[in-house]
Amino acid sequence: MFDINARIDSTAGVWLVVEARVDVAPARAFTEVATADGISAWFSPTTLEPEVGGELLQGLDPTVGPDSPEFADMATRGTVTEYRAPSAFGAGRFAYVERDWMGPGMPVDPWLTSFEVAESGSGTLITLRSGFEQDSQLGRASAEESETGWTQAMHCLAHRLSAFPDGGVRTTQALSDVRPGSVEALWARAAKALGIPAGAEPGTHVDAASRAGRVAGTVLHSAEGAAVLALSSPGVGTLNVYCFPAGESASEATSNAQLAARFAEPTDAPSDWDSDRWQRWLDSLA
Repeated sequence: MFDINARIDSTAGVWLVVEARVDVAPARAFTEVATADGISAWFSPTTLEPEVGGELLQGLDPTVGPDSPEFADMATRGTVTEYRAPSAFGAGRFAYVERDWMGPGMPVDPWLTSFEVAESGSGTLITLRSGFEQDSQLGRASAEESETGWTQAMHCLAHRLSAFPDGGVRTTQALSDVRPGSVEALWARAAKALGIPAGAEPGTHVDAASRAGRVAGTVLHSAEGAAVLALSSPGVGTLNVYCFPAGESASEATSNAQLAARFAEPTDAPSDWDSDRWQRWLDSLA
């Protein structure tokens, strides 16, 4: 449904590369990948100082936004290394580095991420590169493990720019209760309740009713433990639903799992689904 491709590139390090072609101007795409409001609409709650040396904070808990006093303590931290809007002189670039991505003081290679936004035909090519300048075992595993999340996110971005490219976005986020068991087991139950078969192709129709209400739409992308849907009910928008290990310790995280949902819709769209209702819906899947 969208022209999005992901691969691992071992040239001069190890990199996840995800390319997405979108039918908007480069300046519009740059706003989405290089501003706090833009990134928050399709990826995670974000604050950003848009200049070289500026600070980037991205929330780890999708229900805790930048206005919360807990946000800074529950966010990844990066430093902007490039910031150039697209122009007649060339593509736009936004890049940042995360040095403490495994925790303060841990001796790990810096994790580098960049977005390039370039004119391509009548639209724009967005190229994400995320990885390491040294090809280590930890770096390769981390880059490969990030593929599902970044690919999901780029589908959210592409649908957001396609479905409502000019208006603002309202995002609603929710978490299910923690469930005992593995991520695989919880996602199997959730996917069955949603009517998403294993290996679902883009375009698969989904229509799931529960006590919380009806959710219907079309699969844009699915992977083990995650799916992106273009919704028609309870509203027109983009739904990213995914499963992850839950727990404050490694042992807890191997035996517990949780579902998360992130719904983006036009700001002026009528909606009576708040975070509490989305949470009830998630709990009905689990």
